[in-house]
Amino acid sequence: MNEINISSYRLVQDTKPYFVYKIEIIIDDLGLHKTIERRYSAFHSLHRELRKHFRTPPFPPKRVRCSQLKVLEQRRQGLERYLQEMFQFGPSRGHLISFLGIPSPSVFIGLV
Repeated sequence: MNEINISSYRLVQDTKPYFVYKIEIIIDDLGLHKTIERRYSAFHSLHRELRKHFRTPPFPPKRVRCSQLKVLEQRRQGLERYLQEMFQFGPSRGHLISFLGIPSPSVFIGLV
């Protein structure tokens, strides 16, 4: 089974606080289980790049300075759906694998 899930998010206290989303990647065929964190801005950069080349699913909007739990959870769910749909779409998989920090994208060509 191949899975990409965003299991949670957390606030990073910095000069300017921000949220990161915890992405869990499981590729059973390769024995890969990896967890990474990415900011919303990284997802948005990925989306801008993907939509230059492919038709993309809806992308969750950014609400400036909105840290309400309901909004954060909706965004988490939207980002998760976005990653899952783009991973299922073979031609965009290389971009996603790079975004997720997984080496050797060629090993994923046949995986769905």
